[in-house]
Amino acid sequence: MELVDDMAQEAESVHAVHRFQVSTQQESQTEEFIRQMFVGNRLRFLSAPAGASFSADVAQAGELAVSRMRSSVDYSARTDPFDHFLFFSMGHGRLKMRNGRQESLVASGDVSFYPLDVPLEMDMLDIGALVVSRN
Repeated sequence: MELVDDMAQEAESVHAVHRFQVSTQQESQTEEFIRQMFVGNRLRFLSAPAGASFSADVAQAGELAVSRMRSSVDYSARTDPFDHFLFFSMGHGRLKMRNGRQESLVASGDVSFYPLDVPLEMDMLDIGALVVSRN
């Protein structure tokens, strides 16, 4: 009987997975998507070569979200402090993170995380990343 009760409790905690995709070559649409996904970011585009694009494939269930992002549009962002976990694996390009005089470089092949309760300045340069966050 306990097994049935455990299964019933587990079933109550299952969340539907919501998926969506974004693909654009327009800076305004890229900016809007990033602002919605990562509230508090202030963006500045650095360069957008001819044919540059931004794409994201996102799956979210409950408080967990997984995103695969690719951007050949280079941009910088100033962020408000995050109060939730965000981990990322760089598959392409590089990411520079700064807080005051501290600077970290995350290159292709690296895995890192966004520190909690710290505002950052970041440069995303020709990035491809897998992002896992708990909102």
